[in-house]
Amino acid sequence: MASPNVETRVYIHLIRHAQGKHNYNSRTTTPAVREALRAIHNPSLTERGEAEALDLRHRFPYMNELTHIICSPLLRTIQTAAIAFEPAIRAGIKPILIEDLRETGTGPTSTGTTLTKVLEGLGELGKCFDVSNMYEIWMVNSEVKYESEKRAKRFRMMLKQLTDVLNSHDPAIGLGPIKLHMWNGLTAAPLNNGRDIHVAVVTHAEILMKIIDEVKGDPNGRGYFWNAEFRTYEFRGAGNSEHGGHKPWDLLEIEESLESVHPSTQEEYLAERAKARELEASGVEHSAISKTSDAVLKENSVEKAKAGESKVSGVEIPAIANSVDVATEQNIVLRNGLSMAVLDPLLFERNPRI
Repeated sequence: MASPNVETRVYIHLIRHAQGKHNYNSRTTTPAVREALRAIHNPSLTERGEAEALDLRHRFPYMNELTHIICSPLLRTIQTAAIAFEPAIRAGIKPILIEDLRETGTGPTSTGTTLTKVLEGLGELGKCFDVSNMYEIWMVNSEVKYESEKRAKRFRMMLKQLTDVLNSHDPAIGLGPIKLHMWNGLTAAPLNNGRDIHVAVVTHAEILMKIIDEVKGDPNGRGYFWNAEFRTYEFRGAGNSEHGGHKPWDLLEIEESLESVHPSTQEEYLAERAKARELEASGVEHSAISKTSDAVLKENSVEKAKAGESKVSGVEIPAIANSVDVATEQNIVLRNGLSMAVLDPLLFERNPRI
């Protein structure tokens, strides 16, 4: 007797890339510096961004449940995916590059470069990325007004189609060869009955706002994603008979995600959490950390990281690999047993052009 179908849940984890060289920002960053940073063509992650991506790897709770990774083809998102999801990639999940996920606009930071060179920079891991959906001329960026809204809707529909294929319960499964389906030029087979679907999507702040269909400044909205922040969604109507007038490919953030607090990505907190992981691995409790977050805040609130100078388009800018201005007042929250700060949005704004 065939076992009854077990309801499969579909979870979409939307993730913004870690800090790129173009969106370094602090209370001392001048308009001229910001403009120069935004002139960087297809910027890479900063060293701080690499640390943020590594931190994401350790605090992302669905690593072992991931079934798919989909990624923007820009350098900073590819690097974020490679660092954050390396365990899943090495376990056999190939990140799929989708052009529709690139950032909005036609500026240099939203325009790509040759993928061959980008992926070669990742070494062996770069060979795991699926580029079959990328056109050779994808780097030609001539997007017109409102095209990004169309891209976001097209991607949501594409995502819904993929999960429908993965969630299809064919009676032949288990009795013979699994029937393969085509999705966006790729073959896809339904997952084993009862396994939840977890799709990680690594992309950018502006296009994320359009994917979740949130208008900038909406008082009821969540606002821009922080660097290396993830939020988890289901398709509207999942588990309900009524969709409330929404399209089946519209997304709704789950309660657990709504209640979560995105941790600080300031360098001292990244370092503290990294130290906590080392201590945990060696059998030492988190409480063995010598300095509390409060003490670290007090010690660093009046200090600046010192760095050399560099030029972009003739404008002097601070080296951005490690330097960061520390806010003088921060709220402390408890997450995973560690105290950490919430960034002051007035000093560390969620830059919209990322």
